[in-house]
Amino acid sequence: MTAKAGRLPASGSISVSQVNDKAGVAVTGETSLGDNHMRAFQGGRETNTTTSLGDARGRAVTWNGFLKRSGISSNTSIPTFSLTEYFDPSQMANTSTLYTTSEITDDWWGPLNDPRNMNMTFETTREVTFGGTGGKKNYYCTTRYYNNKTMNLNGYYSGKSTSNRNGRINVTHLSLLDAGPGNLS
Repeated sequence: MTAKAGRLPASGSISVSQVNDKAGVAVTGETSLGDNHMRAFQGGRETNTTTSLGDARGRAVTWNGFLKRSGISSNTSIPTFSLTEYFDPSQMANTSTLYTTSEITDDWWGPLNDPRNMNMTFETTREVTFGGTGGKKNYYCTTRYYNNKTMNLNGYYSGKSTSNRNGRINVTHLSLLDAGPGNLS
């Protein structure tokens, strides 16, 4: 399954085929309102909660692109932000998974293992650091997810002298259904 970025229409009727299409499922496939991808759009992902197809109006489960970008520096950050900028709170049930991809750009050496996927459940707190190429070319990104459904990132140079210590960090993928491009952390 490869979910498509963007929101469903905010008004009017919503069809099962529209949700299936955004979720990367066959539009003519047999689908129940209780299926994981349907509940991801509708919210009500906690057990024994009711949902309706209309609850999916205006919602998305996947975002791609430069969602958050830092400045270019040897030590830069993306301040803590709430995932409610992208998802309704009812879509972020504690036992559900969030898939995020962060990457380092605007550095002249190109770090290894970039971009990097980080998966976690909403009830956990998790931190992953990646990047660097060894020797004197070491730029890193630390991605932190907090169990209050917020995230922040820090990019920093660590290593020997080089003529360019600068980099930029980015959040490029957030999804309730699937991982983005890159290696898994």
